[in-house]
Amino acid sequence: MEGEQCTCCLCSSEARAATTSIEIVDSAIQTDDAPDVTPHIPVASVHYKCVTAVVMISSSSISEMATCSKNPRPTCSEENQNYVTLDKLMKEVAEPVVRKRFDKEFDPAVLQATLKKESVKIKKHTNRKQWNILFPPQDQKPVCSSDFDLTLMILLIRNLTPIQISDILPVPNDTSQGADISRIKYYRNELAHCNGKISDIEFEQQWVEICQVYY
Repeated sequence: MEGEQCTCCLCSSEARAATTSIEIVDSAIQTDDAPDVTPHIPVASVHYKCVTAVVMISSSSISEMATCSKNPRPTCSEENQNYVTLDKLMKEVAEPVVRKRFDKEFDPAVLQATLKKESVKIKKHTNRKQWNILFPPQDQKPVCSSDFDLTLMILLIRNLTPIQISDILPVPNDTSQGADISRIKYYRNELAHCNGKISDIEFEQQWVEICQVYY
């Protein structure tokens, strides 16, 4: 409402109790060998209409947070801002979470050997670009999970492990590992086909579900 002062947690600490609290457990994203440089930084209470980007990468990373803007740029609609926020959340929160699960399923020390062993099966499910990432020329260093994007990691988990990953959105009470990865996969695909715009209703639903995925 015009003239009304925002009281969300990004603008006023007193309003935190009145907003939705969303927290991502630090240990869920931090890898075992990552240095614990800073204390846990939660993705805390958020008034969705005011947030532009709230991102927590890990305990050794910096949370990026844009404060509320009363006068958004005319070239960037609220739906565009919703898209940018979710895209950033997907890349800097969901992707590291999936990467941690990937490294538990595929021992990093023998990842290249594992991929070679499963090369026939992998070839059935990958395109040329993905294949070249997984099997670089022999004079290059062996691959690791940091070379893979979210789509490729989910593809390998789905086809080379017992974890059941679906193309449809799981029911809310299904909190299995496969269901959680399925949610990320589903919303990643939604994001890729939304033409850069996300409605407020879709934004709030996706924000909550992505942030509540724990490993």
